[in-house]
Amino acid sequence: MFLQKKGKISDHVHFINDPRVCNYLITAPKPALIDAGYTVSVPLLERDISSILGSVTNLFYLFLTHSHYDHVGGMAYLKRVHPRLQVAGHPRIQKIFSNPKALDLIRTLNAQSERFFPLPDAYREKVRIDQLKIDHPVEDGESFDLDNHISLQAIYSPGHTRDGIWYYLKPDQVLFGCDGLGVYTHNGSLMAEFTSNFHSLMTSLRRIQNMEIEVLALPHSGVVIGKKSVQTHIRKTLEENQRYHDRIEQGLRKFEGDIQKVVQEMTHEEYEARDIRQPKEAFMLNLEAMVRVVKREKETLLY
Repeated sequence: MFLQKKGKISDHVHFINDPRVCNYLITAPKPALIDAGYTVSVPLLERDISSILGSVTNLFYLFLTHSHYDHVGGMAYLKRVHPRLQVAGHPRIQKIFSNPKALDLIRTLNAQSERFFPLPDAYREKVRIDQLKIDHPVEDGESFDLDNHISLQAIYSPGHTRDGIWYYLKPDQVLFGCDGLGVYTHNGSLMAEFTSNFHSLMTSLRRIQNMEIEVLALPHSGVVIGKKSVQTHIRKTLEENQRYHDRIEQGLRKFEGDIQKVVQEMTHEEYEARDIRQPKEAFMLNLEAMVRVVKREKETLLY
């Protein structure tokens, strides 16, 4: 079953924010949020967290699945209003946050997202990104106790990025992750997301195929519920990444390795024809990254 309606999805997890930009609130003595959405997500996050926890200032953990702009945009706001909040993520994320150019890109892409999600003027100062910081660098296999019977295990899952961490919640059997888990477009088709390394993402996906996952909490579009549905989704995500990889290979042959020509042709095919609800600049950055991944992979095989 595929769920796009916000609400409780397991004993301890609430699906909040918006199906286009999913966040998940884990209710426990140490309440935790998965990712921070866009800057424009803040009004919805504020409302949903407050309605569930009884106060907007009660969060203990913010777990980042990776460093992309649409997953860290609300982080500065959350740090301002949650005095005890600890931000956890892969150690590499701090290197990105410390890079002025990377931080400027996070700000720029968040500002561009306002074309899709208008931000009330009253929130502009609240969401301002001055700096971002990881409080707790997360290691593969590390476990976080949110209560004496609720724990979250980190699974290093590169491929979409090099700083990807997926999180497995026990006893609920919920897996949270980044876009590498699979993202559905507005018309229901899957998108490939190997923006860092194709083979690493395929390995990350195969690594979870035999896990006991009752709920797959996607970063965009919704939630997959039921073990059979989860297995089907993972298989289809593997197939779509392979299809996209092969299509890029075809484009590189057609245009004799010209990356920009492949990006232009595939942007027309994929972005416009599939009605993708994402800033075009962000889509093209991701697509160019995947074209470079495939080209680099082929060049490596030649030597």
